[in-house]
Amino acid sequence: MERSFYSLVECYKFDHLFLAERASPNPSFKRDCRKARQPLNLTICSKRELTLHVVIDLQKIKDWESFHEVFAEAMGFPGFYGENMNAWIDCMSYINEPEAGMSCITVKSGEILELELRGMRQFGEQFPEILCELVLCSGFVNERFIRSSSNTRISLIAT
Repeated sequence: MERSFYSLVECYKFDHLFLAERASPNPSFKRDCRKARQPLNLTICSKRELTLHVVIDLQKIKDWESFHEVFAEAMGFPGFYGENMNAWIDCMSYINEPEAGMSCITVKSGEILELELRGMRQFGEQFPEILCELVLCSGFVNERFIRSSSNTRISLIAT
């Protein structure tokens, strides 16, 4: 299986959203992402040290409801998980604080949670708005880590 690694560190205004541009030939995907004006702090890398690897099978996602089901199962979100992107951001923001109980998958402070997005190219073609939100919200989580002076990051790996 071939992996694609793209480095996107503290990109702004989506001018350098290489993951979206290269993963989806759909021209509307980039336009959809550009609607947002929030800064994107997203790290997509191939580092293996201090990394926890979680596979997300995007073929199981057919709509927003299944998106939240897949992530709740893969990450072990709590029963009160709100199944919306604000709740997703909240749960993912505590992956380095196991005592918070927001996710069964946790990393030590400063470590990387590597999410392997299996089937991302096809998923991006079928559900560009969901992929765009996943990328954006991963950036928002990383922004929270940066603001709290944590070196923990979410890393997205397209396969």
